[in-house]
Amino acid sequence: MKKLLTSALLLVVAFSVQPLLSADAELVAPGLGDPGDLVKINIVTGRTVDGKVLISGRDAGQQLLINGDYTSGQTRDLTRDAQITITPEGIISIDETGYVSPVAEGDATIHVKTSTGQDASVKVTVTNIVVDLPVNFPNQVTPVFTKFGCNGGGCHGKSGGQNGFRLSLLGFEPAEDFEFLVKEAKGRRLFPAAPDRSLLLQKGAGTLPHGGGARLDPESASYRLLYRWIEQGMPYGNADDPVVTHIKVFPEERLMGREADQQINVVAYYSDGSSEDVTRTTSFDSNDTEMAEVTPNGLVTTSKLTGSVAVMAL
Repeated sequence: MKKLLTSALLLVVAFSVQPLLSADAELVAPGLGDPGDLVKINIVTGRTVDGKVLISGRDAGQQLLINGDYTSGQTRDLTRDAQITITPEGIISIDETGYVSPVAEGDATIHVKTSTGQDASVKVTVTNIVVDLPVNFPNQVTPVFTKFGCNGGGCHGKSGGQNGFRLSLLGFEPAEDFEFLVKEAKGRRLFPAAPDRSLLLQKGAGTLPHGGGARLDPESASYRLLYRWIEQGMPYGNADDPVVTHIKVFPEERLMGREADQQINVVAYYSDGSSEDVTRTTSFDSNDTEMAEVTPNGLVTTSKLTGSVAVMAL
């Protein structure tokens, strides 16, 4: 793993060998071939301890990775193919991408099963729904601005800002960003009494004219996080709050076929020993989009080319 501005790299490798001639005389690499029979599946979170993963807070979540191991030695992503059930209902929900969201405090078990009978399970504990956790500005809000390019050099992160509003480049100075947001312009950008009426959210969601266009989906985790931060009165955080020491991408490396998919997740590790899934607030970038592309939610899709490509998580 390489770390850059609290970043991590995922190496996605498409199999490459001596090209062969196809029926129409074009050079075609043979690819990975038949994976064989599915032997077992496993659920990867990057945060599972003693068979259990903790989701703490209203806007917390967990991206599941479901790996399938085959007789050929290949490992393939089955996150979107396996059948997922939850017992009991009403504690968590899981969408079609394998992302777990909290519903109520309590314990639940996620059971995953394939069409050929292989299964796996993981327990989930949900806390801090009734009593809300305070949002930490440097740890949680600043990464949202980075993910959507708000603090980039072509937007509010450039020298002098954009249209009267500025942010530090890539969030290097969160204390200054906090001042810009909360105290400049007489606080008109934020409205704790009605968070959804704040200029920050209205412009970000595109309900008011914004030169950068709509960046935030009102149904997204990032929007809900900003809403909750404003609703709480825009706390900055305490000096003794834990800080992010590093992040890690799962899987760190994967051999993939052409035109294949691989879900990835990103985990942030804190100075107090705790961890948090930050996949939905992470910015992803492929170093070769002709070979592989990555969606904002971390789904890597390879093309017909073979070789190696890295995806950076920031």
